[in-house]
Amino acid sequence: MKGTAAWILSMAYTKKHGGGGGGTSDYNALSNRPKINGVTLTGDRSADDLELMDEGSELTPAQMSSLIGLL
Repeated sequence: MKGTAAWILSMAYTKKHGGGGGGTSDYNALSNRPKINGVTLTGDRSADDLELMDEGSELTPAQMSSLIGLL
């Protein structure tokens, strides 16, 4: 019974306030695309494009301090 009541309330709320959306099937039409290191994720981006580190690269002291600051 609880599940049914919750479903009915959610449907009533959605009908009154709107819900979901039309959305888009075209990623490039999105107005708020994610970014990595300030680079918008469009097309076929490489690690260099996104300024990602190579597997063999070492962290600089500044990068290490930034990572420690996240803990």
